[in-house]
Amino acid sequence: EDPKSPSLSRAIRKALGTEFIMAGFIKFTYDTLQFVAPQLLKAIVGYLKDDVPKSDKGWWIVSLLCLNAACQTVLLHQYFHICFRTGMRIKAATAAIVFRKALVLDPAAMSENVEKVKSDKKKKMQHQETKDDGDDDNDEKDNKKDKKKKLNSRGAIVNLMSVDAQ
Repeated sequence: EDPKSPSLSRAIRKALGTEFIMAGFIKFTYDTLQFVAPQLLKAIVGYLKDDVPKSDKGWWIVSLLCLNAACQTVLLHQYFHICFRTGMRIKAATAAIVFRKALVLDPAAMSENVEKVKSDKKKKMQHQETKDDGDDDNDEKDNKKDKKKKLNSRGAIVNLMSVDAQ
């Protein structure tokens, strides 16, 4: 990528990359602790197989097992919290970019873009109009013009762009 050209992904990486790295570290720690639990269970089984078990060792193993489960719960909660919060920030930033762009664009240019996107739908409507035989041809044409005006309004364009951003 050319560093001088604007890039949404590069901007998001720069703004929120450290949060994703932190979330990745937390998830890695959580996954590591998932491998610790079976080892602690193995130690408990080995402790119970002893002929003369020492009472202190058993309590320590059980305490570590409970601590491991508590740490896993806290880490997973923090991981999801960071990921959801970062996702909401990305969504808000994208919506802000879309609205800023909509304010900068010329309404005439936006109407041309909408017509390109809606061309297939209009062709289908025109094809259906040629098939229909009726007295309400003028009313349909007036309704079509009204719809075209509504599609070209700034609000309609911004709504379409925000839906695309989501």
